[in-house]
Amino acid sequence: MVVSNLSMDNYKNFNHIKIHTQYSICEGALRINDLAEFCKKNKIKCVGLSDTTNLCGALEFSENLSKIGTQPIIGTQVNFKFVDQIGLLPLIATSEESYKSIIEMSSNSYLKNDGMSEPHCNFKDLTAICKDIIILSGTVNGLVGKLFDKGLFNEVEEIYKFL
Repeated sequence: MVVSNLSMDNYKNFNHIKIHTQYSICEGALRINDLAEFCKKNKIKCVGLSDTTNLCGALEFSENLSKIGTQPIIGTQVNFKFVDQIGLLPLIATSEESYKSIIEMSSNSYLKNDGMSEPHCNFKDLTAICKDIIILSGTVNGLVGKLFDKGLFNEVEEIYKFL
């Protein structure tokens, strides 16, 4: 039997930037109050919100984590359409300007699409908001993962070159 000497202290420099709360419908059940309590107990320096297709918990998240001395990082996952595939890309704000851009992109995904498919933005819309935003490739079920799964490797390469 191998016994590990790792403890929570060994992970204090790890900062999770893709937490899903109860506002990520069907993906997260973590209540923000419970997250804040965990961060306080374990002296977590910062943690990032990345709920899917909404920023509904951003204010509650920011207020609760700031109160206990943990730096909140705000993000969300937005659906983007590339070629004929729709999938998620996580967007993380690094400044007030990029936070506003993420709010706009999230809103536009509902307000400015064809109305026939799930809320999404056109991938090329990212060119208007890229400043100070961290864009992650997402998961196997995200935009890049879906393209990869369909064998659309040139399209995946095009996305990575853009990013």
